[in-house]
Amino acid sequence: MKLLGFVIGAIFFAMVIFWVSMGYCSGGISRGDAENAEMLYASMGHCSGLTLKTDTVVDGDNIFLKDIVSLSSWLLPKDMGDILIGNSPLPGKSRSIGVDYIKLKLKQSKKEDVSIIGEKIVVVRSSQRLDVNKAVETAKAYIVSTYNKENIKITPYSVPDEVILPAGEIILQVDGNYNLPKLNKRLFIPIIVKINGKQTQIIRIGFEIQKIQRVVIAASDIKTKQIIIPKDLRVEKRDTGYLRQTPFTNIEEAIGKRATTFIRQGNILTNSLVECPPYIKKGDQVIITKRIGNLTIATPGISCEDGMIGERISVKNSDSKKMLNGVVCEGKKILID
Repeated sequence: MKLLGFVIGAIFFAMVIFWVSMGYCSGGISRGDAENAEMLYASMGHCSGLTLKTDTVVDGDNIFLKDIVSLSSWLLPKDMGDILIGNSPLPGKSRSIGVDYIKLKLKQSKKEDVSIIGEKIVVVRSSQRLDVNKAVETAKAYIVSTYNKENIKITPYSVPDEVILPAGEIILQVDGNYNLPKLNKRLFIPIIVKINGKQTQIIRIGFEIQKIQRVVIAASDIKTKQIIIPKDLRVEKRDTGYLRQTPFTNIEEAIGKRATTFIRQGNILTNSLVECPPYIKKGDQVIITKRIGNLTIATPGISCEDGMIGERISVKNSDSKKMLNGVVCEGKKILID
């Protein structure tokens, strides 16, 4: 009986196709005629047998019955055509669906009386490759707009080799929840990828950031406690983005200062590497003073350590050889409390 039903259905299907083709040849077929044909065909049990395609390409996230059978979509009743068969593969990938699995889906949709002709179908998800350069430019534009007052050099160092996306219109934008930190040596920018307005994934692009400045560098080795003179320095353009201290940008600012540590030739001078030379040096002759009421007593002494004005240092009374402690004042005086 099933075989007989299938034969009758096939004959009727051929008649409908002939009728449709005659309609086209005679000047076209109306939408009403097509709908009538669909209803008539459905009422005669035309869906008792459906033929699987050998392969097909889908655009969306889901696979429906209308995507995998050879019957024209306008001849397949909507309630059948929209039966969900399964999830689509990832973009650019494929999956094979066997007839037994399709029959199970039809049974779950209460269409178990429909027979399927064919063994399996290979479903391929349509895809496109992202132009990664456009993503890089999107991220760079964001960095430049944020650091617009800085003279920076931006170099991408971590970029995806290949990004496969679903078919559709691509929109790229920086993740709105991302806040660019203070200028760092390296950072990653998250780029949201949207297809037809729907977010599909986030890719992260790594950049090396260089802040280029004209700065003062050591023209030769500078020893600890050496007083800096003009020939010790020169100005160059350097990357300063990694520095934690403030660099000197003018040679005049550094001349006359004293190195706090050994400075190797070519190193950038920063405020932590130099200091103003002490007002009093260890071994200098000083005047030790002490106030008693309106009376000031003064006696010669020797400085036992370096000191700036306002700093407290140790001194030795030249007469009594007694060690004292006082504050450095102008005129190389040490005020004893």
